[in-house]
Amino acid sequence: MIKSHFHIVRNALPHDLCDHLIVESYLYNNPEKAKVHTPKGFKNNPDVRNTEVVFHPCKSDLGKFFKQNAKTVNKEAEWFFNISRIETIQILKYIEGSFYNKHIDLTIPSGLGYHQKQRKISCSLQLNSPTEYHGGNFNLFSLDGQLLDITLNKGDLLLFPSFISHEIEKVTKGIRYSSTAWIEGLSFR
Repeated sequence: MIKSHFHIVRNALPHDLCDHLIVESYLYNNPEKAKVHTPKGFKNNPDVRNTEVVFHPCKSDLGKFFKQNAKTVNKEAEWFFNISRIETIQILKYIEGSFYNKHIDLTIPSGLGYHQKQRKISCSLQLNSPTEYHGGNFNLFSLDGQLLDITLNKGDLLLFPSFISHEIEKVTKGIRYSSTAWIEGLSFR
């Protein structure tokens, strides 16, 4: 059993860098519809997820930021997961009507034998202020299904085990920006 379902690093990223990530990601890249991971790959399923996404390189300063915070929190929260690398980094844009229904990030192990890897720690970085949109709440649920009380402000980083259920409520007004990353390691045994 885990002691803590989540950990929030307050003001993990300065506001000007949050703004820079949004502008850089959506000014120089063509966003695509975010897909849902299925056992046979990734599919666009607007009934489950309706967001725009731009992928960010894992071998970047942002990648180092996510990985270092995950290593630190992994110890502080006493999860002690075997973690090794970032799987992917996304910059997400939730416009009016966008959402991501309740799900877990845990993946089917990839690789062969002992070298199988899977997501262990999910990271969500809030890139803009919740005052800039309505709805779009990030809901996290305990292992027994109870809604956990979390509030994220611009620059806050939320980390949690990838087997914890969560959702993004529908945005009813404005735009919500966030960045997500997954830290993986050898498969749970």
